[in-house]
Amino acid sequence: MSQASRDDLLRLLDALERFYAFYSAEGGEARRVLCETTRWLDATGSDDPGAFENVCARLGFDAARIRASLRRRASERRRAAEPHD
Repeated sequence: MSQASRDDLLRLLDALERFYAFYSAEGGEARRVLCETTRWLDATGSDDPGAFENVCARLGFDAARIRASLRRRASERRRAAEPHD
């Protein structure tokens, strides 16, 4: 694996880790990190080589599938956190 591919993979893994770590976190800094991460994950149509879709394309990952998985897991976490009668 080339250094550029390793860098792309590390960037993607860091974003996923931050998303999961801060998804249900409260507080200013945690929310800021989550918003920043979510903006990067949700951005579309960018020519920026560091953009999520471009990183995924270079790694051979389906960006839409990753987004769908994140949304599904986030929804599951929300449901699990809801009070049950």
